[in-house]
Amino acid sequence: MKPFRSPSQDKSSQPAPSNGGAGPLAGLPLPAIAAAVWVVASLVMIIAFPGAESTAFDGLRFMLGALVVMVPPSLIGLAVLVLRLAEVVAQPAAPLVPAAPPRQTPPQTLQQTARPVAARAEDDVPPMPAVSMPPMGQSAAAPAAGAARPRVAPRPPQPEAAQNDVQSLSRAQMVRALNFPDSAEDYEGFDALSQALSHPDARAVVQSAQDILTLLSQDGLYMDDLRPAQTDPQLWRAFSRGQRGPNLDAIGQFPDDNAVARAAARLKADAIFRDTAQHFLRNFDRMFEDFEADASDDDILLMAETRSARAFMLIGRAAGTFG
Repeated sequence: MKPFRSPSQDKSSQPAPSNGGAGPLAGLPLPAIAAAVWVVASLVMIIAFPGAESTAFDGLRFMLGALVVMVPPSLIGLAVLVLRLAEVVAQPAAPLVPAAPPRQTPPQTLQQTARPVAARAEDDVPPMPAVSMPPMGQSAAAPAAGAARPRVAPRPPQPEAAQNDVQSLSRAQMVRALNFPDSAEDYEGFDALSQALSHPDARAVVQSAQDILTLLSQDGLYMDDLRPAQTDPQLWRAFSRGQRGPNLDAIGQFPDDNAVARAAARLKADAIFRDTAQHFLRNFDRMFEDFEADASDDDILLMAETRSARAFMLIGRAAGTFG
């Protein structure tokens, strides 16, 4: 195959055309010759026809004579410069790298390397890694790290033997997991979160809590800034057993009513937020029913202090679940 040659390379390789003669003016360009002829002719006309004799110096006549002599050659030089620049811009640049021959790939190789997009969507999506949340008691200065995890279709129920192999979670681990790690050095929190993500039921509530916490942070609602009044554990037990009504109005009493109003406005205006919130409320409600069955009052109070429980009370208060 012949190497690629640009038009500029072809022109440079051709011999320059000869001027046909070796006279003294052969090497001068035509515009320079014309400018020189004009200057000489103008000087001859000015000297040969001086006009009326005058002993005084005529400044206006001298200025007009200088303009007549210098302006046309200057315009000729400017025109030549513009033409040269136009030629340089219009001339195609030579490629820096020679054109490589097209690579031929067998169709079978292309089919093996390309993965359809539909096949990727069917792959198992691994659980989202835990995000570092601000320490308890401190105001969060930035939104929660990590974007909202895309909604994935629920997996079919696993066989009973596989579920029995999964290590059961203790109530303390569940509390730590739903509070999320306080910092990057909270190794116990990350360990509890990892244990929860390996449990099917716990993974559902942890991931839905992570989704709603991320969406709430977009509105500047951080659970470390929201501290509801402590609730009697007996009210939580009544709620887990299905009791509703004014008797449960004490659950989720936030000192800042503005946070509840902002969450309620987001529920009405944002369909994605509303679906995520309802999904989280259902998962947390089912989890708390199992948690409360054998939990002590101290366990319930610790659960109510977690970031996930605060989000549950905030969304529940905004949706009218309590009271």
